[in-house]
Amino acid sequence: MSIGEPLPRIDGPIKVTGAARYTADVHVTNMLYGVLVTASIPAGKVTGIDKSNALAEAGVVRVLTHEDMPRARSPIAGPPFAHSFLPLQDDQIRHEGQVVALVLAETLEAAEAGARKVQVRYAPTLAKIPATLAWPEIDTVAEPPRNTGYFFLETDFSKGNAGQNLASAPRHIAAVYSQPSRHHNPTCWHCGTAMRSPFMTRRSMYSPCSKAWPRSSGFRPRLCG
Repeated sequence: MSIGEPLPRIDGPIKVTGAARYTADVHVTNMLYGVLVTASIPAGKVTGIDKSNALAEAGVVRVLTHEDMPRARSPIAGPPFAHSFLPLQDDQIRHEGQVVALVLAETLEAAEAGARKVQVRYAPTLAKIPATLAWPEIDTVAEPPRNTGYFFLETDFSKGNAGQNLASAPRHIAAVYSQPSRHHNPTCWHCGTAMRSPFMTRRSMYSPCSKAWPRSSGFRPRLCG
């Protein structure tokens, strides 16, 4: 084999004929589907959540909020976490899109319908604006970038003025794009997180809120791609 020669894919036939089973195709006994309800404001506080219409939706089993979830027993820091707080731990809103509720249902469609019917009341506040960085002072103490071996070309680091450059652009294009809530991207993150790394998922789900990890197993069917 050499560069440019075709390489047959072992899983090609079952993928193009629709016979391959992906993570979203896995169904187990008493399995529930979860859909997130996210904040519509960038900063503030949740003052109330009305679950009644969601729970009246056929197939909806439970609506979980910060009042239902156990409190973290260990610091939320380091892998697999990419932030310093765990959703559904308090009533504070830190950013738009933050998870404020989780709807569990017997089908995905019921969970989606229930999530649309959860009514959240907020007390908005002003978002905290990060302080202006003093780049000249930072540059005097910053270490030069180290070559990690992942750079194939000589690196070039520079900072520009995005606002000024955009303002002086000869043309501006403004548009709104919408995409489906689920799509088959290379790693199927909409349904494959637990299946891709059961250990990390178990750690992120249980270690902050409990002293012991429950026994669990993960399915590892075919991922997208």
